[in-house]
Amino acid sequence: MLATWGGDAHEVFEWDPDDYHPGMGCTSEAQEVDDILSFAMAYAEDGDGFDRDPEDLEQVWGEFWAVYGDAFTCEIQCQIEETD
Repeated sequence: MLATWGGDAHEVFEWDPDDYHPGMGCTSEAQEVDDILSFAMAYAEDGDGFDRDPEDLEQVWGEFWAVYGDAFTCEIQCQIEETD
């Protein structure tokens, strides 16, 4: 996931679809995106609790997630509500 931060584009989260298994409540692509973003935010907030490497992108760009993570979640949840 690329995001502009400080005027430059940075990869702030790396997602491998082979490692992802949707939660039981995920029945749409929007819900899967919400699920993935929730993990990114959790990893950024507590990398040690998830045994994340300090070099993982959500750790490196934790400040980005602290500032913008909730906005992403709100946006995708609005999209989920519109499609339900």
